[in-house]
Amino acid sequence: MEPISSFHRLHWPQRAFKGGRNPQVEHASRTDPVDAHPHVAVCSGFQAQGSADGRPAREEAPAEYGLGWWFLLDPAPRYLVGSEGALLLANPAGQSAIEAGQFALTHEGSLKFGCADSDRRYKAALLRVARGDAYAFAILRKPYGGWLAADIHGVPGHPRAMLAFREAMASTQESMNAISEVFQLTRSEGGVLHRLLDGACPKSAANDLNISEHTVRAHLRSIYAKMGVNGLVEMVRLSCAFM
Repeated sequence: MEPISSFHRLHWPQRAFKGGRNPQVEHASRTDPVDAHPHVAVCSGFQAQGSADGRPAREEAPAEYGLGWWFLLDPAPRYLVGSEGALLLANPAGQSAIEAGQFALTHEGSLKFGCADSDRRYKAALLRVARGDAYAFAILRKPYGGWLAADIHGVPGHPRAMLAFREAMASTQESMNAISEVFQLTRSEGGVLHRLLDGACPKSAANDLNISEHTVRAHLRSIYAKMGVNGLVEMVRLSCAFM
């Protein structure tokens, strides 16, 4: 499948999605250079105007690619690509990620990552899907550091793939508060759990919290009992499911 010369950007309206107003679709060229980022092609072009009755001119765009409105509304970056990696469609979150420099585009219109090894793993995963696998997974480096988990799904009956990217998981205060509330952890237990989920060992957590390692391990035994797990690995796995 040869790369196409343009792709669709699905624009989220400036105001909230209310009163029957649908998101607009912009058909964007990617032939101009970007001033702010040397590796990303500009996604500039004409804004599709609404019809006389107020409906957007191209509101069927997701459906024409075999997609639904879930693609448009998903807050995570999602992309539809051809079998050789050419970008066909980006949802608003995906468009914003490209414009912010979180992803780069090659001159051929394919996504480019932070190192040659990640580019190779990405192309290999696409190839597996193109050859009939329903799903492939890859861990890829971002252009400016950090890592992404890439879920790559085949599109039945079409030489395309759906990409969904997830940032490397990190504990937030909101997620920690929710976990502590559900499992009735004390503030001290929550602090220990937070440090361990951020990658600290029990000894480092003790130093960070200015308590003894013995106290940290006592908190861990209480956390294991409250969460119904049998050790550190199970505790981390269960906690990550809620992050």
